[in-house]
Formats: sequence, C-alpha cells, structure tokens
Amino acid sequence: MNVKDYLMVLVQIPMCNEKKVYQQSIASFCIQNWPRERILVQVLDDPDDLDVQVLIPSRRAEMATKGSRNLKSAMSCDYVKDCEFAVIFDADCQRAPGILEKTTPYFKVTS
Repeated sequence: MNVKDYLMVLVQIPMCNEKKVYQQSIASFCIQNWPRERILVQVLDDPDDLDVQVLIPSRRAEMATKGSRNLKSAMSCDYVKDCEFAVIFDADCQRAPGILEKTTPYFKVTS
C-alpha cells in the first residue's frame, strides 16, 4: 500500500499522574504498524505530581529521537487540522501494534 493510502491519524492519550504507565502508554503508539508521516501522537497530560511533570516531557523527547513525531500537548494543536481520523485511548489501555490497521479501514472514504 502507498503511504498516501493511509489516513492521517491523530492519536490522543489523556493521562493525569500516570507515573506507572506513561512510558508504556507513549511507546505503544510509537511502535504502531503505521507510516510515521501519517500519525500524530498527542500526550494530553495534566499532572499535579511534580515527578510526572518532569518524566513525561523526557519520554516524549526520547520517543521523538526514535522517529515518532509531534509528541506535544494539545495546547498548540494547529497541526491537527490535516488529520482525517482521531483516536483516543486511555493511558492504561494496552494497544496491539496493529490496532490502527484493523480499525481505520472502516472509516476510509473511497470514491
């Protein structure tokens, strides 16, 4: 399949003080079987735990060095206007690497 055949997907992961699962949660969408240029991952974190406030940005930066892009908070979300599909997963939810491949074809509009 051509990269342009994939929907532009916005993945949102809301979390608050998820110190035990934040690493796994962010990484699970950074390993999806989906072209990197067709996926945006937003970590919607609003921690009041100071330790978590430091940990989440460093994990975002780490995953960005591995090819994942746009791991930003939703506060500056002008770039999401090009997304055709949005999916929201709880931070505790375990996602299989093929979840986007299994679900998005049902939403693709064909002419």
